[in-house]
Amino acid sequence: MDAVRAWFARERARRPWLDHLARAGSTYTKSNGNHLGAAITYFSFLALFPLILLSISVAGFVLSGHPELFADLHRLIKENIPGGFGATVGKAVDSAVDNRGTVGIIGVVGLAYAGLGWIGNLRT
Repeated sequence: MDAVRAWFARERARRPWLDHLARAGSTYTKSNGNHLGAAITYFSFLALFPLILLSISVAGFVLSGHPELFADLHRLIKENIPGGFGATVGKAVDSAVDNRGTVGIIGVVGLAYAGLGWIGNLRT
């Protein structure tokens, strides 16, 4: 093991880019960069769900204001999704349009929570 360390030290002295890379990796590890990166990734992934809810809410408001689009969407669901699953998806769309305000509020609150966690980890 000592021979490997000695070889690596010689290579770092000969190659400035390797020394820079080794120091950057050491600093990253000492400052818990891997944990902070994981936390930022967690909050980024967590933000996807409120974004989806917010998108559903916006789509619900658009569909409620344009009944012809709503009818076209139901027609497309019936044509392209067979059997009972198509009826289930149609009911889910109806529910999303009916509850668009509540879904939007939940989406905004969830997005605020995820965003604050994300920003807090970036500050750290």
